[in-house]
Amino acid sequence: MHTICASSVSRVESRPMINHLTSRIRQYRDYRKTVSLLAQMDDRQLSDIGVNRGDIDLVVRRGRLAL
Repeated sequence: MHTICASSVSRVESRPMINHLTSRIRQYRDYRKTVSLLAQMDDRQLSDIGVNRGDIDLVVRRGRLAL
């Protein structure tokens, strides 16, 4: 007969949730870094890559083709 410790089950079940949370935090940090880098560009540089200053957030969230 095998016994299962409740704490080991909850640790196993919480691993995917922790991995998902870690992934979402990493995605958010990448998003903020990209927005910051684009915001530092001048209007001419943004125009060269086909982005308007007001569209930076949208472009980073959805991609340039979303415009």
